[in-house]
Amino acid sequence: PASTVGLVTRLLRPGEDEITQHYALKAVENIVTHGGDWAARFTSQDVVVNTCQLFSATRSENLKATAASALTRLLRHCTSLVQVVVDRFGLRFLVSSLTDQSSKIQQPMLNILNLALGELNARARAALTEEQALLPALTHLLENSTPVIRAKALLCMALLCKLHNKWLQLVCDPRILLLIDRLMKDKDPYVQNCVAALQASVVAMIPAITDAISAEVESSSSRKGSRAASPAMNRTGSGAGSGAGSARAGANKDSLPLLPVLLHLLTAAPFRGQVVDAALVASVSRLLSAAEGGSRAGSAANATNDVRPQVLQLMEALSQHAGALVEHTDAVLDHLLPTLCSLLTTSVSGDCRFLCLKLLCDIMLLLVTQSGIYVPSEAQGADTPTARINNLVQQQILPVCPSLLDDEDPIPLYTLKLLVALLEANPALVADAARLGLVPRFFGFLSLEHTNNNVHNVRLCRMAVAATKIVEDRTLLEHTVADKVTAVLAYAFDNSVEPFMEPVLDICRLLLHRTAEAIRGGASDEVIGAAVLLDTSPIFVEAASSPELSTAHIALDCVVLMKDIFPAETAMALTSPGGIGAFHVAVEAFDEDTRAGSADVNLHSSLLEILADCCTSSKGSSLAGQAPASAADVSNLSAALQAFQGACSSDVQVRCAQAMNALKNLM
Repeated sequence: PASTVGLVTRLLRPGEDEITQHYALKAVENIVTHGGDWAARFTSQDVVVNTCQLFSATRSENLKATAASALTRLLRHCTSLVQVVVDRFGLRFLVSSLTDQSSKIQQPMLNILNLALGELNARARAALTEEQALLPALTHLLENSTPVIRAKALLCMALLCKLHNKWLQLVCDPRILLLIDRLMKDKDPYVQNCVAALQASVVAMIPAITDAISAEVESSSSRKGSRAASPAMNRTGSGAGSGAGSARAGANKDSLPLLPVLLHLLTAAPFRGQVVDAALVASVSRLLSAAEGGSRAGSAANATNDVRPQVLQLMEALSQHAGALVEHTDAVLDHLLPTLCSLLTTSVSGDCRFLCLKLLCDIMLLLVTQSGIYVPSEAQGADTPTARINNLVQQQILPVCPSLLDDEDPIPLYTLKLLVALLEANPALVADAARLGLVPRFFGFLSLEHTNNNVHNVRLCRMAVAATKIVEDRTLLEHTVADKVTAVLAYAFDNSVEPFMEPVLDICRLLLHRTAEAIRGGASDEVIGAAVLLDTSPIFVEAASSPELSTAHIALDCVVLMKDIFPAETAMALTSPGGIGAFHVAVEAFDEDTRAGSADVNLHSSLLEILADCCTSSKGSSLAGQAPASAADVSNLSAALQAFQGACSSDVQVRCAQAMNALKNLM
C-alpha cells in the first residue's frame, strides 16, 4: 500500500529504535537496488536527509555501514539529490567518512563523493578546494587492501583533476605518483581500468594547460613591450589600461604554477608514456617560443624570467622522450623542429641553445635512421617526411652550424654529432655542407690540440675525403689532411682510443685510394701528400690483426695500397724494427685466433704474402734515419711463424713457409 513508503520514512527519523531503523534501511537498500517504480517512491529528499542524519548520529558500525550503502543506492537512482546532501550536510560530511576504518563505509562514501564531483555547483566546487583532508585521505586509500577502494580512489582523483587545476597540481605529489606507478602493476582489472581513466583525464588536460601558460607568457612579454614603448603612460597610468592589465595578470595567476605539473608528468612513470602526443608537441613548441621571446623583450618581464628556467627543464625532460616524439612525425616537423632551429640563433641563453640543440640532435638522429620515415633516395618534389626533413636540414639546420661550431661548449660537440647523423644518413648533404664552408672547419678540428677533435669530427672528415667530386685533392693538400691523420692515428693507436681507429684508418685508405687514382691519371704521388703515411705503415700491419674484422680489413687495404703506390719505401718501412715488430704482434694474434676457431684465412694469407714480398724486395735496406731490423727481431718473428704454421690451414702454412724463407734475406 501507499502508506508503506510513509511508514518506512518515519522509521528513519531521529529518535526511533535503532534495530527497527536498521531493518527499515535494509528494506530501502534492497528496493532501491532493484530499481523500478518502488525505487522511485523511496528516493525522496526526506529519506535521503534522514539516512544522512542516521549515518552521522549512530554509533553502531553495522547501522552506519547499512546507512552508507543505502544512501549510495538512493543517490545513484536520483543524482539530483546529491546537491541536497552537499547543501545540507557539507562536503566535510563525505570527506571525513573516507578516514573510517571500515571498508564497508569507505567504499559507499567514495561512491557518493564520486557522484557528487559530477554534480557540484560553483559554490560547492570552491568549498571543496578548502578541504585539505581530502587528498591525504584518498592517498591513504590508494594503499587499501580492497581493490575496489583503491580503484575508486583513483577515479576520485581523476574527477578532482577535471574540476580544478589545483587538484592536478596536488595529484602530482611525488608520493602519490609513486603509488599510482605501483597500482599500474596491480593485477585487478578494475584497478587497471581506473588507472587508465586517471591517465586519460590528465592527458586530456595538458593542451589547455600549455596553451594557458603560453598565453600568459606571451601576454607578459607584450605588456613589457608596451611599457617600454610608452614610458610616459607607464608613469602616469591609465585607468582603463591599468585595470585591464591587472585583470589579465590576476586571471593568469593559476596558469604559471602549472608549468612544474608538466615537468612532473613528463618525468613520472605513470604518465610519461601517455603524455607525449601531437597536441603536446604543438603546445610545448608554442611555449618555448613564448618563453624565449619574453626573455629577449627584457629582464623586467617577471613572469617570463620565472618561467624560463622551468621551460629549460621541460626541454631537458622532452629530450628523454625523443623516441615517443618520433611517433608524432607531422607535429614534430610542423612545430617542434622549426621552433628549435629558430631558438638556436635567436635565444640569448647558452643553456637554451644547448638544450635546443641536444633535443634537435636526439630527434633528428631517430628520424633519419627510421627507414619508414626517411628515405634519401625518395623523389624530392613530394610532400613526404623525407622531403620535409631535407628542406628543414638545408634551409634551417645546416646554415646555423658554422655559428654553432664557434659557440660555447658543449654546443660544438653536439653540432658535430648532429652533422654526422645527417650526412651519414644522406651523403648528398655533404655538398651543402661544403658550400657553407664546413669542410675546412672539419679539417681544422683534426688536430691533437683542438678541443673539437672527437670521433664525430673524424667521421665527418672521412665523409669529406670520400666525396671526391666535391672536395678536391688540392683542398686536402692545403689543409695538410694526411699529416693530421698520421698524427691522430699514431695517438689513437698508442693510447688504445678504439672509437677513433676504424674511421681514422678509413681516412688513410681513402687518401691512399685518391693517390692511386691520381697516379693512374698521370699525376704525382704527392698530389695530397700521402707519402707521410709511410710512417704509420707498421700501425697498419698491427691493426690488421684487430679482433674487429672491419677494422682489420681496412688496415690490410691500407697496407696493400701503400705497397702499390710506394713499393720500395713500403718494403723498407715494413722490414724496419717497427715493421718486423708489428708483423710479430700480428702473427701471434693470428695464431691465437686460429686456435680459438675464429681465423680469417684470406686476411692471414694476404698479410703473410706482403711480409714475404717486402723481405724479398728490401733485402735488408732501410729508410733514411732508420736502423735495420736486428737479427734477434727477425729470429723471434721466424719462431712465431713456425709456431703459427703448426696451427693454421694448409694454404696459410704455405704462406708461412714463404715468409720464413724470405726472412733469411734480412739476416
